Amino acid sequence: MPGPLATTLIIALGLGLAGLLVLGVARAWPRTGATIAETARAALITAGLATAWLALTWLAGVQGWFARFDVMPPMPLRVFVPTAALTVGLAFSRVGRRLADGLPMAVLVGFQAFRVPVEVALHALHTDGLLPERMTYVGWNLDIVTGLSAAVVGLLLLKGRGSRGLILAWSVLGVGLLLTILTLAIGSVPGPTRLFHTDVPNVVVFYAPGIWIPLVLVQAAILGHLLVFRKLAAMPR
Repeated sequence: MPGPLATTLIIALGLGLAGLLVLGVARAWPRTGATIAETARAALITAGLATAWLALTWLAGVQGWFARFDVMPPMPLRVFVPTAALTVGLAFSRVGRRLADGLPMAVLVGFQAFRVPVEVALHALHTDGLLPERMTYVGWNLDIVTGLSAAVVGLLLLKGRGSRGLILAWSVLGVGLLLTILTLAIGSVPGPTRLFHTDVPNVVVFYAPGIWIPLVLVQAAILGHLLVFRKLAAMPR
């Protein structure tokens, strides 16, 4: 079982990101022409769907639904791929358009600072003996750079500084580092997809609260980057 630090961080991040999504809807909708009633309805629907997803994935993790090591591809990956497809669809839907149009670029960029505590949680899981070192910032995972730089770039944008090129370069870097950790994670799970056999396997994503890492935290990072790209595409050159 994960230790108290990793457990607390993952739960706090999952609940916090769900809350930020609801807050983002509540802030973006009025700025895109929605009435108070439309905004309230959208925020309530978002809160309901986010709560249902958190509860469903947590329950599945607690019940061990993902812990089937004899199937190919692994169960977490089977759920991650369609979930990521839904996240991409959300980003390019009318909902994504409103979020991109209604939220400042500084907010969309600075939001990704949540990846710093994610990396702290991953390191704690490694300390608990549940995650290979290569998936942490002392190994091959440098995604903490995305979180730290998000805070810096977001602050620059908040002060009216920072260029389109800087935002694009930062987001491309963030996507690249995210793909790196995803590759490391998939290559470390037990089963036929395992590429790395010299360290402990990545089994934490088969159970709660670790299942929230790919199905909540990573999805938030994907959505954030796509909204940045969408807002950049709509900005005048």
